[in-house]
Amino acid sequence: MLAHDIGDRPGEGTALSHLGIVYAELGKIQQALFYHKQSLAIALDIKDQRGESAALGNLGIIYKKLGKVHLAIKYYAQNLTITRKINDRASEGRVLGNLGNAYSTLGQLEWAVLYYSQQLNIACEIEDRGSAVAASWNLGVLLVKQGHLTEAVGLLQVRVDYERKIGHPDAEQHAIFVTIGQALLALPEWRVRREPSGHE
Repeated sequence: MLAHDIGDRPGEGTALSHLGIVYAELGKIQQALFYHKQSLAIALDIKDQRGESAALGNLGIIYKKLGKVHLAIKYYAQNLTITRKINDRASEGRVLGNLGNAYSTLGQLEWAVLYYSQQLNIACEIEDRGSAVAASWNLGVLLVKQGHLTEAVGLLQVRVDYERKIGHPDAEQHAIFVTIGQALLALPEWRVRREPSGHE
């Protein structure tokens, strides 16, 4: 590796991170894990907090792929701490989404809702449309599971509107899900139903 040969430690760490991402996309998870660990070691050695943050996030993603969700959460939590320390709002939003995904996988929906809500707030604040769409949909799906249909439908519609605007092929498929929710809300028994406090 050229960066290693010339003593470019930051460049070496970045290259290792990229290798890890490529191997993960190829489905070679153990190789990806190896490179991300090396990238983290270099970031720690040279005190590169942004590199450390990226490596921790990537390791969290890998461990989630391996089904080690609790370990993934550990890395995501460390990543979140650093993003907040260096005030990297975009990365903070992404890791909040990753935490939401992890807790959703574990069936811990209250925690997932909390993290998705925080992700959505940041995405709106920094005008990150893609992140806002993802957070809205994920949050909406969980609120459906919790029975908070009124709030969920509006959040789900955000993705449908965005996908229609960009001509995404899945737009109408997602729209069907929203239509079902709207139909349920129109039923007399739903209109008189009292939803739990906190999600009126």
